[in-house]
Amino acid sequence: MRSSFVLAALCALLASASLVAAGTRTTPQLPKDVKPTPAAAPSLGDYTPEALADQIHNLPGLAQQPAFNMFSGYLTVDESVGRKLFYWYVESVKSPSTDPLIWWSNGGPGCSGLLGFLTEHGPFRPQPAPATGLEAYPYAWNNLANVLYVEAPAGVGYSFSKDSNDYNTGDAKTAADNLRAIQQFLKRFPQLASNDFYISAESYGGHYVPTLAMSILKSGTLPNFKGFLLGNPLTDMDENTNWGQAGTLCGHSLASRPTCDSFTAHCLGASGPDGWCSIAQEAVVSEAGGLDAYGLDFPTCSQSAEQKRLLHHLYLERKMRPGFNGRFKAQLDAVAPSAYDPCMQGEETIYLNRADVRDALHVDPYVGQWAGCSSVVNYNQTDVNAHMEPIYQQLLAHGGLRMVIFSGDDDSVCATLGTQHWMYNLLPDVDSNWQTWYYDSGANGQQIGGYLTVFKAGISLATVHGAGHMVSTYQPQRGLAVLEHFLSGKFTPSAEQLREQGEAEEAAAAVKPTHKKRSYRKH
Repeated sequence: MRSSFVLAALCALLASASLVAAGTRTTPQLPKDVKPTPAAAPSLGDYTPEALADQIHNLPGLAQQPAFNMFSGYLTVDESVGRKLFYWYVESVKSPSTDPLIWWSNGGPGCSGLLGFLTEHGPFRPQPAPATGLEAYPYAWNNLANVLYVEAPAGVGYSFSKDSNDYNTGDAKTAADNLRAIQQFLKRFPQLASNDFYISAESYGGHYVPTLAMSILKSGTLPNFKGFLLGNPLTDMDENTNWGQAGTLCGHSLASRPTCDSFTAHCLGASGPDGWCSIAQEAVVSEAGGLDAYGLDFPTCSQSAEQKRLLHHLYLERKMRPGFNGRFKAQLDAVAPSAYDPCMQGEETIYLNRADVRDALHVDPYVGQWAGCSSVVNYNQTDVNAHMEPIYQQLLAHGGLRMVIFSGDDDSVCATLGTQHWMYNLLPDVDSNWQTWYYDSGANGQQIGGYLTVFKAGISLATVHGAGHMVSTYQPQRGLAVLEHFLSGKFTPSAEQLREQGEAEEAAAAVKPTHKKRSYRKH
């Protein structure tokens, strides 16, 4: 049994092994339509004393300190037990006083938002080993916005509690803590209270974001909350397994026809999955082994002890799922026999455990070693298996929010196929279906970024072509274009804008020849 897919059945875990796939270290120039004009950093007199105490003055590993301000430290969410969430805030390089504020978390449950900072869309990336410093990253989201990276729940990364019982947690407690952290952050940075505010995440962020959005709305304390941008989300286990992963692998011709026919017969029948469905799914996953499940068309990394530790974490999560096949346990254990395998740390892990880095980031001495995914958080498995569609129905009924799901179509773990399934089932009425969206690639001009569907209920799905689970890791340029399209409203056009767009397309079609020359990509 090959391991890459076997252990990728739960999209909650972000496999750090995927983060060093070929091509992720290229640093071409920004596209022409996303060139920020750096603004002078705000006067230090504009900040509260608490904010100034958190300012990062000299980040180790950089050849040159950035022109924008950065802050990091702790946001207390429960004073009585010393429960604190760690944050790292980077200001926009354009206009911090007016640009929107975006809250970001990774998934897990129990994985660090700093994975997003250092491996996806923060302003720096770790240098390739054996170097241990940082290099500037041109496709950072703070080209367009102020970005607040948070490690939640307590027990993740540098976040902690003095009461170990706090590490038993779930969706409701995590949402409440994230809301308190945001409120504390805006007290520390009151100049941002009038900026548009959005929340964003990926993977198990499919639980974090909708539950946090509902908590924000119910609290009434964040009047400038405008919506969310959510990537490759886990919405429910059915869309992830019955429709998502195995269906995607079959659609990519990564499993044989007989095996895929068996999957279709046992899992996708009119009466729903039967008793053989889990075995049929596992057969598909087994045949497709050896690839990067998070980015099917990207190179895999060699198996390391660090990968085994993370895969073991994924196994522990998966075995709690309903219908877990005991026959599968031995195959999983053969890959990840122990949580105590020696750890060959990833580049970001090495960097974040440097003593000088911890000092610069104001990490509390109480905290032990930083890890990308927590081994102490005990997340409620009922919550992990819960369906989020009812919460989306509440959010849509409330209205007034900009809501966009974006999905890298090269991911099999939280696959676009599964996301389409739950969205089209929940939202049958469509304003605009599967229209191409474009981005400026620079040297190659306008290129297709993916496909956009706008649902009448008030939410959009934007696919990102050629991107894996962590969109910005696999397709940096398109990842930044996703944010630009979201903030500018291009992913959420009004009915009037759609009507005008349709008329323009009809007019353009009327003057074009009916036949189109077919183009082929050279290999």
